[in-house]
Amino acid sequence: MKRFRLSLILILALVTGCCAAASAAQAAPLKKWRAVYVEGGGYTDYQQILAATAQGLAKLGLIEHGDVPIPTDADDTRPMWDWLAEHAGGERIEFLKDGYYSAGWDEKRRAENKKALLRRIRERGDVDMIFAYGTWAGLDMATDEHSVPVFSMSVTDAVQAGIVKSVEDSGLDHVHAQLEPARYKRQITVFHDIFKFKKLGVPYEDTPEGRSDVALASIEEAAQELGIELVRCTTTLNVQADQSFANLRQCLATLARTSDAIYITTNSGVQEQDEGTASADHRGGRPFLLPERHRGNQTRGAHESRPEQLRQRRHLRGRIRGQGHGRGPATGCGAGL
Repeated sequence: MKRFRLSLILILALVTGCCAAASAAQAAPLKKWRAVYVEGGGYTDYQQILAATAQGLAKLGLIEHGDVPIPTDADDTRPMWDWLAEHAGGERIEFLKDGYYSAGWDEKRRAENKKALLRRIRERGDVDMIFAYGTWAGLDMATDEHSVPVFSMSVTDAVQAGIVKSVEDSGLDHVHAQLEPARYKRQITVFHDIFKFKKLGVPYEDTPEGRSDVALASIEEAAQELGIELVRCTTTLNVQADQSFANLRQCLATLARTSDAIYITTNSGVQEQDEGTASADHRGGRPFLLPERHRGNQTRGAHESRPEQLRQRRHLRGRIRGQGHGRGPATGCGAGL
């Protein structure tokens, strides 16, 4: 939650602080900041964070209406952005109706979107703020090819992904990314403390973005310190949700035979199919750590069907939160129970 609140504070400083200085110096009206939205493709986590961002902006008085409806039958954020463009109101931030850029998890469209947005900034100059959701968008917008303020959100590890230079310095004055160092390493440590597994299965896509999505460097570091073996299953996950889910299921079936426990972090296969992902048929009854299911604040955990294991799951949840781990849309899509 702290890193999400920091993002809102930075937006507030940008929209009010800078403008106030200009207004005092020039006696000019407050500037209305024109925002665009960029994502790699549909993902339910983006919906939740966009909704929380809008609510936070409303509480800060930067927009009038922040209770944007979240689609119940799709992972699409387009209806939410359109709603904000029409109903957010206020005199500080404008959500540009034609400022929505989603690649639909297509590499070609991703490149086209980046090119189009950079050309728009250069030629039209009508963009003052960029909301970049996910690793693809963060990488594409965190560049010195423009100087428009960028807020990178819902990224597992912005440093490992190459979006920012380090925890202390983004490397570019106009780029801000949400960071929570050691988050995933901490989760695995607590998970192991309870279930004492020797082989941890990890499904992921073996690409720079895919390794960043699962915080692979943190997982490898935790495994080395704990003396456990990582059992890897690589597949294609940065694709449309249905295909991603099918690929993830195949990996889970493999890992159920080769590992003692399974750790699943963020990918497009873990969305509305949470129950299918968590099925004992797919994971062979192995303990597993799965991202929060945002809708209805429901969560999934290890061996849900047995009372003793349910008790362990509640203990695990408490241990993780006790180590400074927040809950809710603002935490992003880490493995939280």
